[in-house]
Amino acid sequence: MPTHEESAAFLRYFGWLTDSQRARFGRALRRFVADLLAMEAGQKTWFRPGLRAKPVRGAADLFEMSWAPNGSSHDILP
Repeated sequence: MPTHEESAAFLRYFGWLTDSQRARFGRALRRFVADLLAMEAGQKTWFRPGLRAKPVRGAADLFEMSWAPNGSSHDILP
């Protein structure tokens, strides 16, 4: 089962998002978790392309994703 932890930086950035951006993040997160569960069950081998998920370099079992139209999560931060 996928687990997670939110860093202080994540919570700070998340607090800056608009309601619309938070909803978009929530949809992306649900897809990310669904893909993780499917991989765990042997039904998939990787994340759907729209999530642009990738492993964090130097950190085993840690992933990052972007979901903004330009492929960056930075365009939604103030």
